[in-house]
Amino acid sequence: KDIVARHGWQYNGTARWRSRVLYQTNLATSYAAGRYRQMKSAAMVQRRPYWQYIHNDRVQNPRPHHVRWSGTVLRHDDPWWNTHYPPGGWGCRCYVRALGPRQMARLGKLGPDTAPSDGVRQVVRKATGPNV
Repeated sequence: KDIVARHGWQYNGTARWRSRVLYQTNLATSYAAGRYRQMKSAAMVQRRPYWQYIHNDRVQNPRPHHVRWSGTVLRHDDPWWNTHYPPGGWGCRCYVRALGPRQMARLGKLGPDTAPSDGVRQVVRKATGPNV
């Protein structure tokens, strides 16, 4: 409560709610960073070069674009992952799984999908340079 007061924060619900959201998001981000590193290893990229975005249906209020992206398969080096690798915000429980040729065949895919267009674009500011 002291930290909340000191920083001028306000609770959106109970104190327990805010702590749970912070904890779960930090845990998911940490796990995702480790998983990303595993999937980017040379051995894994060679065996499973495709990544599939998976929306977790256990979320009470899913983000519509995360639901739309679910099932999308792109190569591990597709630039889309630079801005869309989950988690994508507070409470996001989406994840990515690596796929090889056999998994792609089971999905009925001959190759990767086209990256979804969701309005994200690169903006170049004269003062600061490229930003997304």
